Amino acid sequence: MQRRYGIVAGSLMVGLMGALLFGCAPGSVGAVPTQENCANNIDDDYDGDTDCADSQCVGAVACLNANPDDPNNDNPNDPTPADPPVDTPPVVAEPVMQVVMDQVKLPKSSSEYAADINGDGVPDNRLGEIISVLDTFLQGLDLQAETDYSVKSGMTLILMEILGSSLINDAATSAQVYRGSDSDTAADNFSGSEDFGISSEGPQGIKLTGKVVDGRLDVGPGNLVVPLPLVPGKPPIPVTLYWARIEGDIGPNGITNGRLTGALPKSEIESTLMPALAETLTWLIGANSTPAYAKSVLSAFDTDKDGKISGGELQNSVIGTVLKGDLHGINGEPDSEPDALSLGIGFNAVNCTIQK
Repeated sequence: MQRRYGIVAGSLMVGLMGALLFGCAPGSVGAVPTQENCANNIDDDYDGDTDCADSQCVGAVACLNANPDDPNNDNPNDPTPADPPVDTPPVVAEPVMQVVMDQVKLPKSSSEYAADINGDGVPDNRLGEIISVLDTFLQGLDLQAETDYSVKSGMTLILMEILGSSLINDAATSAQVYRGSDSDTAADNFSGSEDFGISSEGPQGIKLTGKVVDGRLDVGPGNLVVPLPLVPGKPPIPVTLYWARIEGDIGPNGITNGRLTGALPKSEIESTLMPALAETLTWLIGANSTPAYAKSVLSAFDTDKDGKISGGELQNSVIGTVLKGDLHGINGEPDSEPDALSLGIGFNAVNCTIQK
């Protein structure tokens, strides 16, 4: 009898401890749930805090953005409906400057207009090296003079629009580049007040974002399509630059000490730059050269002896060596061979009006 009493007493003690620690069975009198229901207006765990005010409901879906003291809160238990959302028009940055490049400056070396394009701490400008090689092997080819003529004649009109709130200090500036069109004489293109249209053959709607600090513009990096004069006597050719960046000193009359840098991907080198350079060399050995000079150029590059220079022939020449590129990772993946060519040019620009 004493043994049985001890067993019963022990069972009662275990049951009592279980009730105290874990609560009674569901539906039994005196049950104290340990989990708060966050959306029923009841203090389920009897700790004095109801629903979203309970510490157990922090982060619960029913309590997101809820504020019990706000009559217009988003708490689903609040019968007062929230105010309808107000349609706020988006803030549109206004143009604060519109300019046309009156000077496009080609680099004479790999250090001129160079920039750390791919973030490896080394300034890059393979274009300067290419021009240096051309000057060495092709005396008589003055690419800067041809570029100057293309700009001054109005054949190459590169427009740029600066959007933001200030030309002195602005943490949210953007720049957009266009190929311009002009309906009148080129004589007044760089007067500071000329009106230009936007060519349908040029880049559209591509912006680089950045800032202006103490009057120094710095936008990018990003992808940018730029119309560049690559073939003498021909309209500019749009090229796509990755990691593009535009910098320059903003003044009352335009932009000075400008620099445009970026990476020309391998696909653009093969489809655009090589053919353009081949066309330039073919033009060079045309009517503007002596027979002896034409013969020396053709002997260096015209491997199939057809009297012309193709992109494929250039690719297998000494020029093709530097045209292969110098940057890795343009496609977001590590590459064993360079997949882009660094490019940097200088520019100055004067004020204008862009008609849209």
